[in-house]
Amino acid sequence: MKNFKIWEEELFLSFPEYIKKPFPEIVKEVNERRIIEYLRENVVGKIIYRDLPIKFKDVNEELLFGLVESFYQNPGMILNLDELSRNLNF
Repeated sequence: MKNFKIWEEELFLSFPEYIKKPFPEIVKEVNERRIIEYLRENVVGKIIYRDLPIKFKDVNEELLFGLVESFYQNPGMILNLDELSRNLNF
């Protein structure tokens, strides 16, 4: 980009919105909950619940879905594999 310095402050201020709303369908959305729901259902959900099981035929879907739900419920958790396997019964 030519003359980056001219636009640097405006770009810096716009960047969080760009990251939070990367799809045209939600660019004008102001409701934070709707944005999160859209990303969860239409982006992450399609990849995890549809694309991965199709691409990797031998994937343990029950384990995959359990991991996803665990990460959704505790997004900042520290991963303890022993505890995680006990919670998922694996």
